[in-house]
Amino acid sequence: MAATCPHVYGKIALALRRIEAYAGSTMHRLTALGVGLIITAGLLFMIGCRDGGESGGTTPDSTGELGATATLQSGVQPPPRPADFASYPAAIAAYLTEAGDAALALPCLAELLAAWQMAEPDVPLTPEERCLIGNTDADADDEVVALFTAESEDGFALFSNVVVFDKTEEGYEAVYQSWWASDRIANLVPHAIVAAEDITGDGAGNLAYTSTLCGAHTCTVRVHVLADGAFTGYMQLTPEESISMETADVLLEDRDGDGVQEIVLHGGTISSVGAGVQRTRTEVYAWNGELYELAETIFDASGLLYFAIRDADLHFDEGNYGDAADAYRTALADGSLVESGFQENERAELSAYAVFRFALSQLAGGGSSAEPIAALEQSLGEYAGTVNVGLGEVFAATYANAGGLHGACLAIRDHITANLDSFQAVWEYGYANPTFDAENVCPF
Repeated sequence: MAATCPHVYGKIALALRRIEAYAGSTMHRLTALGVGLIITAGLLFMIGCRDGGESGGTTPDSTGELGATATLQSGVQPPPRPADFASYPAAIAAYLTEAGDAALALPCLAELLAAWQMAEPDVPLTPEERCLIGNTDADADDEVVALFTAESEDGFALFSNVVVFDKTEEGYEAVYQSWWASDRIANLVPHAIVAAEDITGDGAGNLAYTSTLCGAHTCTVRVHVLADGAFTGYMQLTPEESISMETADVLLEDRDGDGVQEIVLHGGTISSVGAGVQRTRTEVYAWNGELYELAETIFDASGLLYFAIRDADLHFDEGNYGDAADAYRTALADGSLVESGFQENERAELSAYAVFRFALSQLAGGGSSAEPIAALEQSLGEYAGTVNVGLGEVFAATYANAGGLHGACLAIRDHITANLDSFQAVWEYGYANPTFDAENVCPF
């Protein structure tokens, strides 16, 4: 055990540094007593290690070799873990070639991964997210997809690499590596393997995995889907601007039963006070024959008046004026919808805006002007003093005399321009939400 002490000591020291960092953050606060107990336990462990570690177990030493008493399922001793992270793929390929199919018993590469003691992110990876056997190219044979990680010397960064091993006549070789993510990036959380199978329904295999980049408050998950081209090697099937979402769960699912799997992300919230009011959503990316593209966005239910009105705005933006009018009316009548607390006088401001857009939706849909104009005039007294009531005032005063929708909207835009700071202030709900769009308030 004495040989393992420096390794164990370093791991405990790193853990204590991370505990200290977490304790000082707003999201990971520990009680003073809890921190004290953890630190005390760590120090006692270090002292025991320094004194010879008689109570120690069979922790692998820093070379990553299995203990002498370990039983090898494959019958082949895993090689020592290379000191250079870039040398991992060649060492694994040689091991796979020597061990053959015996190394692929599920969970695949289990003996090597255990021996090498791969660094874990804060959320540990499952065996399937570390190693998967499946078809990732156009032939009928399976490949081995493995994820390797290594901790930087200072303990606060992780190297990460997804590697595809293909079996040739000479043995296994690494045919794909996610090298861009192997560089030292302080906030990179290792990848996770998602699938090695035919995803696009063309009979050829695909590779799907995620990578996660964490900032000060939030981790953003990015999805990668690849196919092996005949002459180009593995190619990305996701757009250049990427498929990504904050705090997301990722699922591959054939939602329409056509034999092609969609990429489904659920999440989307940002862990920052400045992000403002939020709700989770589902984004569905569908295969168009060349790339995956966004096909549908589904927002989760929310009890906030703000989001009820934003949903009505989405109908309006899509030109569905009848649905928009119904949605604005429902939002105004639903007393169970609550304020977010992000703005003062929130309900009155949102309601004044909803009445104006209700009237605008009805007029844009070709309805009679009597009901919407009457609703606007009634709201002038009910929401007096709000910024948004000015929209109804100007519209009601100019609609009949300014040539209908177009003339009234010109007057509305002039009014907004003259009071732009006030409108921007009452529509500030955090940077995760749309900013005030003056042109779209009355776009006709």
